[in-house]
Amino acid sequence: MRSAAVLDLASDTDRPEWQATRLAELVFHLTDCSVEEALEAVSQPDRESKLTNDEALAQVAAAIVALRR
Repeated sequence: MRSAAVLDLASDTDRPEWQATRLAELVFHLTDCSVEEALEAVSQPDRESKLTNDEALAQVAAAIVALRR
C-alpha cells in the first residue's frame, strides 16, 4: 500500500476506524515501517469509542516501541 493510500483512508472521518488510521499514518511517518505494519501496530479490534488525546499518544508510543524491536 502506498503512503498516499494511507492519507486517503485517514481523511475519511465517516468511517468508525478513522482514528486508528490517523494514528497509523503518524506511526508510518515516524518510523521506517511499512503501511501495513503501522496499521497493525495501532489496531485494536474491540475498540468502539474514540481515544482521548493521552490514550492516542500512548498508543502511538507503544506502536513505535513495538516496531523498533
